[in-house]
Amino acid sequence: MKLKGFRPRGGYARPLGGKKTYKISGPGRFNRFKKMLRLPALLAALALFSQCGGSRYLSMEEVKKEQSVKLYLRNGKVEEGIVTGNSASELTLISSADHQSHTYTATEISRVEPSATYYDYQAYPISGAEIEKYKGSRNAWAYGVGGAVLGGLVGLAINYPIWVANDDPPPLLGAGIGAVVGSIYFATRGIKKDQQTAVRQVRYLRERENELEKEKQSEEERLREIERQKEELRKKLEEKKKKNGVGSENP
Repeated sequence: MKLKGFRPRGGYARPLGGKKTYKISGPGRFNRFKKMLRLPALLAALALFSQCGGSRYLSMEEVKKEQSVKLYLRNGKVEEGIVTGNSASELTLISSADHQSHTYTATEISRVEPSATYYDYQAYPISGAEIEKYKGSRNAWAYGVGGAVLGGLVGLAINYPIWVANDDPPPLLGAGIGAVVGSIYFATRGIKKDQQTAVRQVRYLRERENELEKEKQSEEERLREIERQKEELRKKLEEKKKKNGVGSENP
């Protein structure tokens, strides 16, 4: 005997109108949600890994001015410092070893890597405490919010057709997952930009201190020169007085 409105356990029901409809059971829906969460979690992990991963090789064209790099030369020597100029055929940097400028051709360089240490314009290392002192969070927040909005829109655009076709999962779930992944990915980029801004600030302040110190030394040297000239003039006047005194005593 077939009961009206009976819903079999196979996953679909045949209502009174005779039209066949499908409905996912509770455990099935939970498994689908778990599968949906795997990809965003993987993307978020990859986003963090891409920002925090180890050093990679740089081509001569990828190296930028004022970038802190490590050079592996073909003669076995390793140079580390700040780049002051580069082209496709050569690279110039101030070495952290002697704080002098060195130029190497592309044939002398085996490979180039980003340095784990930031250097100022004289190739002296910048400590993490100095960077944290001047590092803000403006870019981290701006990039994070922008990434959340963009990721949410992308997640909604991807999930909406699936929801229309299957009535599951809800579009806001995809938007939420996209917002989380987008905010994490872009916030890490914003943090990196805040760090680079702080490094530039430290470099500028150190360079300004060096300029002021040079100006101070130059002024001190100028004052010493003035004192020396005054002392010479005083001696000349004394000698002249002595000569005039001796000349006036003899008729």
